[in-house]
Amino acid sequence: MRPIQKDELYEHMSQFLKAKGIEMKDGTYPRSVKAGCSLLADAINLSQKSITLAKAEIDRNLERAADRKSTRLNSSH
Repeated sequence: MRPIQKDELYEHMSQFLKAKGIEMKDGTYPRSVKAGCSLLADAINLSQKSITLAKAEIDRNLERAADRKSTRLNSSH
């Protein structure tokens, strides 16, 4: 998955709202929404990175377990 850029989520949401007749103009509310979108993008990116690392670790452990099983089977014959 490609990381989400800081402003990307806000831009998509702004375009969606504009299509629904709601325009985000400068002000406190849009700044707060933009900050929230930035935090959400960071959380998604960190989660995706963690999932990728966890998957790699699981794959390594499964490979080690398979190697051990293969070694035990070969040594018992």
